[in-house]
Amino acid sequence: MFKSILLSLALFSFSFGAPFYTNDHIEIKKGIAFNKQTNKRFDGIINELYETGELQSEKSYKYGVITDMKTYKISGALASQVIFKNGKATNGKIYYENPKKDRSMTRADFYKLKLDY
Repeated sequence: MFKSILLSLALFSFSFGAPFYTNDHIEIKKGIAFNKQTNKRFDGIINELYETGELQSEKSYKYGVITDMKTYKISGALASQVIFKNGKATNGKIYYENPKKDRSMTRADFYKLKLDY
């Protein structure tokens, strides 16, 4: 079932001109993402899905360097967003069900989540 959901999502994205990439499409070498098919630096968005087919995370790359990462709860709500500069996490926010509890990420969060590569 998971494969059919993934295939449906991929076909849906291709029909609108936005390619669907997963971690299987890239290889990370010394912090730089390369497209496995072309062996060139990757430009685009990598999507990870939960086993149920919902979006788990989106990682944006520009010329092989990560620039942005968003994670989502299984409900589809935004869980966190991290901004990267030169491949290093510089800014981020964690989102909770109660917006009053939303908070900015700290260096400790980046270290704990292994975002400081």
